[in-house]
Amino acid sequence: MEKVAPFIKNELIKVLSAVVLQEKLIDDILDLVKISHGKLVLHRFAVRIRIILTDIYELFKYKINERTKFLLDVDPAVPEFLMLDEKRYQQIVYNLLSNSSKFTQ
Repeated sequence: MEKVAPFIKNELIKVLSAVVLQEKLIDDILDLVKISHGKLVLHRFAVRIRIILTDIYELFKYKINERTKFLLDVDPAVPEFLMLDEKRYQQIVYNLLSNSSKFTQ
């Protein structure tokens, strides 16, 4: 397999980020419908929080680093595993970063 040029790689990352953004938007809309009908169910499991944060960081770092310095720094006191609904946690962190990036110059 041939190596991908850095420019192409960056463009592919942007496309992937856009696809993920659309998926998150659709998920958020579906969740609003579930909430309004009282049918939202949380699924709590032991989740490696740093992996989730790193994955979200990877999605945002190119978009945000174009305008400002963006770092991921998880306090060592945060446990390796947390009991939570992984999908909902990802939505919350993603939405917070998405909204904050809109207002960061």
